[in-house]
Amino acid sequence: MTLWPPVQDVKYERTTTEWPQAPVEAEQSAQRQVATRIATEIKNWIDNGRMLGDRDRAVVADDVLILVQKRGALFQEIIRALRNADLPTPGADRLTVTGHIAVLDLLALIDVLLNPAEDLQLAALLRSPLFDVSEDDLFALAHGRERQSLWEALFASSIPSAEIAAEALGRWRGALSRERPFEFLTHVLYTEGGLKRFHARLGTEVDEVLSELLELALAHEQNEQPSLQGFAAEMRRRTVTIKRELAESGGGVRVMTVHGAKGLEAPIVILADATTKPSVQMTGKPVYLLNEAPGPMLIHASAKDQHTVETVTIKDEADATLLEEYWRRLYVAMTRAEDELYLTGTLSASKTVDKQLDGSWYQAVEQALEADLHPVTDDGMLVARVFPRLEPARRSGRGSVPSSSHQPLILAPVPPPPVLPIVSPSRVGVEAAPFRLLQSVAEEVRDAEAARKEGLALHALLQHLGRVERPQWRQVAPRALETLLPEFPELHQRVTAKAIAILDRLDFQYILDPTAGPKCRFCSISCAMVSRCGFPGVSTGWWLTTARSWWWITNPTPRRPGRSPMCRGTI
Repeated sequence: MTLWPPVQDVKYERTTTEWPQAPVEAEQSAQRQVATRIATEIKNWIDNGRMLGDRDRAVVADDVLILVQKRGALFQEIIRALRNADLPTPGADRLTVTGHIAVLDLLALIDVLLNPAEDLQLAALLRSPLFDVSEDDLFALAHGRERQSLWEALFASSIPSAEIAAEALGRWRGALSRERPFEFLTHVLYTEGGLKRFHARLGTEVDEVLSELLELALAHEQNEQPSLQGFAAEMRRRTVTIKRELAESGGGVRVMTVHGAKGLEAPIVILADATTKPSVQMTGKPVYLLNEAPGPMLIHASAKDQHTVETVTIKDEADATLLEEYWRRLYVAMTRAEDELYLTGTLSASKTVDKQLDGSWYQAVEQALEADLHPVTDDGMLVARVFPRLEPARRSGRGSVPSSSHQPLILAPVPPPPVLPIVSPSRVGVEAAPFRLLQSVAEEVRDAEAARKEGLALHALLQHLGRVERPQWRQVAPRALETLLPEFPELHQRVTAKAIAILDRLDFQYILDPTAGPKCRFCSISCAMVSRCGFPGVSTGWWLTTARSWWWITNPTPRRPGRSPMCRGTI
């Protein structure tokens, strides 16, 4: 467990008598300083290959979980600092769609296309990821315009970035009258490459925001009069929030609230606002609603002196419940850490440090471990206090010679997989002949396409010759094969002889009825086993019932590979 000293805001005194002649150095708030330190520490852990406890591996971004009590300025600063440090992060666990910067850029685009006189919106749009016009180019474009609108100056400019923006805006404005919100947004994001530009600036977090925006555009089109102007006005009236399910790992450094982290764990957990306490608005709220006895009752008292003797007790009970919830969240936050826990926070400049830390998570942990905390200094400055005593940090040895104590892992060769015999259930105990794709060795050398077409021609003759008088078969069949099998005239004689031989067999006359056409006159097909039908001792087989006879199909040792004899009998 490590306690980083909290950062206190500093009041800067400025001289207001003179206008600054040189750029003033930006003042960093306490939230930004804490966020920067967190991102810097994580970056150093990963770059230096610091080992993670006893896991015998280096720290990666997926190992870190940053928790805050609420989504505020510190929450956004942490995400910003992580991205500035090129650390992978899935972003916030909850996003406001209608207030997201990408959505505001798209709404600004709609405003400008509908009303090109919107100079302020156009200036903001040109600086958005959709165009990324630099500050210098925007100043050169907007300065000295006199009565000229920014839209007119843009189309008259010879600045390369302005020319590209003017060409795209002119093209989109020309197609604006015939496009609905969903079609327009998908065209800008996907066809024109807007989504890639948002990814480059804002990361993949925008995917879920823009997907929800497209869903809202589709829903708007179900109205009686959908329009881009109506959609933009509706988005500014509504507040839509989406909750993202951040995975256990795989997305980088996760940042979320303590409440949202219930059920999750991480090797390294950082409590970024451990100095934050329940505010007056949380504990001393002006309205109390009682659902149980002596209620239902609504109590309104904006100040403590407005309470009566009876309502003070109710107020104290409600405030105690909120305070208990505050400490329960500390338990939840601390138990998310598997190996390491870090605490830090921010302090305001208006009050003393001790007064602000009194009753906070940071103070509670500090007092509990006060006797065992070991200071860590850098150039004489306290940078952390650690429990237990900090051991020299182990490195993963990236780029160095591996230690001789670590022997290379040599694995035995993988044995070949066992070969299992393939058994056909209908041929158990039968010596199977070598499997052949076709019926015989002679047929295997035949052209597969020729065999297929020959079979189709034979089937057609069997189907239609039954309708012709028997003496005319040998004259009709060759003429039919000229159409059925024109590519292989050498097969005509054989196919004709085979078709006539099949039709002449007496055994098939019960199946192929010349008066009924080529259809088989099967009345029913029973797939029940014979033993189920009450014939014990009979070998396994199937009954096929025709109009005049029963066919008993068995599967003994075949006389020819792939062929089974068929026996007929009457019952």
